[in-house]
Formats: sequence, C-alpha cells, structure tokens
Amino acid sequence: QNLVSKGSSIILNDIEKYNSILLKIADQLQKITQGRCQGNLYFSMASHKAFGPHYDLHDVFAFHFEGEKVWNIYENIEKNPINHPLFKFGPEERIKKAGNLIDQVTLKPGDLLYIPRGQYHDALASQNGAIHIAFGLTYFKPVDLMSVLWEKFILNDFMRSDIKGNSNIAELKKALSQFSKELDAIINSDETADILASSIKN
Repeated sequence: QNLVSKGSSIILNDIEKYNSILLKIADQLQKITQGRCQGNLYFSMASHKAFGPHYDLHDVFAFHFEGEKVWNIYENIEKNPINHPLFKFGPEERIKKAGNLIDQVTLKPGDLLYIPRGQYHDALASQNGAIHIAFGLTYFKPVDLMSVLWEKFILNDFMRSDIKGNSNIAELKKALSQFSKELDAIINSDETADILASSIKN
C-alpha cells in the first residue's frame, strides 16, 4: 500500500487462472487466433506508467475495467521480436527506437485495444485505480522448431563428426554441402512434419 501510494503499479501475472470468466475470455481468444493466451492484470495510479515506451513479444488484447488510461502508440515496430538478449534494450534506447508519437487512445471501462507484437507503445493512467488486463497471444515460430529438433541433430552421425582444423576451403565447402544434405533430410521428413504439428498443438 505504501508503494502504491507513491505511484507504483501492481502487476498480477496469469490472472486468468484464478477467474472463470477471464479464463473463458482467454479460451475464446485462443480459439479465434490459434495462439496460446496469458492474461496479466495491471493496476495503476494516476500519472504513473508501469513501463516507458516498449514493445511486447506477443500480440496484446487489452481489456479495460476501471478508471481511465491513455495509451501512446509510436511509429515504429520491431519485426518479429523474440525473448533473446538481441531484442532487449535499455529505457533510453527504447525511447529512441520507438520514434514519434502517432496516436493516443483513451481507454474507459468496457473498451478493448489491440496492439500487434513489436509495436512500440506505453500507457499512463489518467484516473486513480485504473485497471486493465492484457491478454497476450503467442504462436509457434520456425526458430522454436530448432530446439524441438535438437535431439535429431545429435543422433545424426554426420552432425557429431569432426571438422579438422587444417581443412582447406574445398574441404570446408564439402562439409557444408554434406551439412545441408543432412539438414534437408531431417527437416523434410514425415516424422518432422508430425513433430511440428504436435508441437504447435501443444
């Protein structure tokens, strides 16, 4: 309460797991988008931001419940960001990357705002006790398949073979050519197609 009185925001992650109505909303969003949904509740006091300009790693559907909150939408979008150090920027760098403000939207109880993955934005409560729930939708990505197939690479004899340190360019090109053939055989198998289908479903 002391921190909130000083302007701190409260964030409750996975809030849909504790409320049957919110869980139904999450389920419907999953059916509509074919993604995986998680809901986080944000409680903010007036004139204080939970975050400065930033983007999310997922599509966001923000449902507004109490008070009012002004959302700032900036001009730039990071293309397909993922949870990796290459996409983690400090506050000052995020401000630069966000670009110019292009729109402001005031959300009131009952309003819904969609923000696509990678879109720079921030939000500022204009009334005390502003509450919204951000439902984030994530989807399976090609890069995710690499980790799923890691064991397939390990079981491949060539992938475990040695590349000699004194190899000349011709020998290295030969190794790369073989690497490409082995990779193609793994990627384009019926088994991998089944693994991909199962991974997306899971």
